[in-house]
Amino acid sequence: MRLDESQPYAEVHGGGRVLYEQGGRLFLPSGKEMGAPDDGLDDVKPEAPAGASGGYHAMHWKTLKALVESYGGVWVNKEAAIAFLEGNA
Repeated sequence: MRLDESQPYAEVHGGGRVLYEQGGRLFLPSGKEMGAPDDGLDDVKPEAPAGASGGYHAMHWKTLKALVESYGGVWVNKEAAIAFLEGNA
């Protein structure tokens, strides 16, 4: 299961890293559930959702942050995230 950013979720701080909680489950910054078997989604290249006219520019910053961190980048700001993702696509 992956974090559904369209539904309410909380940030959990402590233990050295930020996690997300949704429906009693903990998720990594990449959006993957902690302890869940590998679903192979990390092998997919980052891309804008189908039908998004603005590409990365139309994405919410939290979505960009999760994408950047899932590909080993460090979140700085939206512009840096877009440059990182476009360079790795």
